Amino acid sequence: TAAGGVLIAVARAQGPAGNAQGLEQVSIWLASILVWIGSTGLPGEGFGRMVASFPPWVGATARGDMWGGIGVTIVCFVFAVWLAGRRVQKAFRLRVPDQAQIDRKRRWFAPRFFRVIRERRRRRWLATNPARWLFSFSPTAGLGRWGWVLVIGLSWGILISLATADVEIFELTRFLPIVLALGMAMASAASFRQEIEEGTLELLLVTPLSTHHLVWARVRQIWALFIPATALSVALALIRPVSQFSGGVSQFAEWAGLVSLVTLPSVGIRYAVRRLHPLNGFFWTAFTATVPPLLFGFAMTTFAGLDRDLAFVLGFAISQLVLGGLCGWLAANDLERRWYTLRPLQRPAR
Repeated sequence: TAAGGVLIAVARAQGPAGNAQGLEQVSIWLASILVWIGSTGLPGEGFGRMVASFPPWVGATARGDMWGGIGVTIVCFVFAVWLAGRRVQKAFRLRVPDQAQIDRKRRWFAPRFFRVIRERRRRRWLATNPARWLFSFSPTAGLGRWGWVLVIGLSWGILISLATADVEIFELTRFLPIVLALGMAMASAASFRQEIEEGTLELLLVTPLSTHHLVWARVRQIWALFIPATALSVALALIRPVSQFSGGVSQFAEWAGLVSLVTLPSVGIRYAVRRLHPLNGFFWTAFTATVPPLLFGFAMTTFAGLDRDLAFVLGFAISQLVLGGLCGWLAANDLERRWYTLRPLQRPAR
């Protein structure tokens, strides 16, 4: 529901025929913030004081954070449906954006810092890989990029404040790379969707650019979206104090999340090219990047003459990197054969 509200707000600022590229990047991290607040309230007492004033059967039925999460979710749902109805009603009334809307768009979405560096970088992309230059033009890319940084910073701050009462909660910071990996899986599963619907992908394929250049440019664009948040997460992990609860599942989850941030874009692009809905593509991307590497990691612990933990991590990382490279090659091959014109996962008749 929060994602729908963000899409409505940005679409209203851009107009009915505006460019929707990058909106899923904004909606994912903002929805995660609202879900966090909705399920826990605020740091400290949260919804506890408000729920304490309810009848006794309320507290006996469920915890305060659960009731708070249910209430906020219902409010977000009703508000998003109301906004969606208003937006759909106005979507069929085509109109030219006025000067005030154009000024607001320039004010809130235009880059503010390091403009000279950005222009030099784009000129370099235009000379080396024009597809990378083309994919970099998104009015909401910067908002999504720094939004993920905000999610990581807020998560660390909340977990640190809660760790004063329970030190074991601090180990939850090791799962933040998994959160970034899930966001990357969703963003990569929505790749090329707008280009396919508008027909611009066909125009790109008749240019001298190879399909491998197109896939590589999209992979680098997705990496660029998550690099600041990943760097912040790694930097904070390096200064994290060693806990008696360190190791085991939480430590493996941290390493698995970091490795997945390298391979997930190509896996998601593969399913996006085969015309899967972004939600279906997200689940298939998560399945492909998780289940086969886990099975290979367990097999490595049985047959490799190494330490069990080391063999498992190596097996998981190696198999996931191989899958990422294979999916990237398959995505480029599918683009070259124009298989994106078929139904989801359909093969052409022989």
